Amino acid sequence: MNKINITSPIKELSDSLFNNRKTEQLRYYPIDRFYIVDNNYLGKILSANHLEFLFYNLEKMNPTYSVQLFVCLPELWEKLIFNDVITLIENFTSPFSLYTLVEFTYKYLDIDVMDDIFCNEKVDLKFKRLS
Repeated sequence: MNKINITSPIKELSDSLFNNRKTEQLRYYPIDRFYIVDNNYLGKILSANHLEFLFYNLEKMNPTYSVQLFVCLPELWEKLIFNDVITLIENFTSPFSLYTLVEFTYKYLDIDVMDDIFCNEKVDLKFKRLS
């Protein structure tokens, strides 16, 4: 298994992106492309390690927020290869992270990763039961 280590710049970028939004905006939109571009986050996100960024946001952020964030960033998913998805799946420590990835890949990328989860011996059995 390839271990994903979250570096400090990824954590700071993700936390800043999430925490710097005004409360009134949060009521209506978890995140959108306009906010990302208008606040100069796009370049920072695209220059960051895409796998670390995806993993941190899947693992540490609210699932609704994460899905909306990823919808706003198709450039991240264009960089992703199949082995990256497997690496994400194998590194998750939360069933919510796994569920969020399954939801996003199925709904927005038209990719069903369920077989890859169930056939992967490195995925925790408790995650498989919850899926």
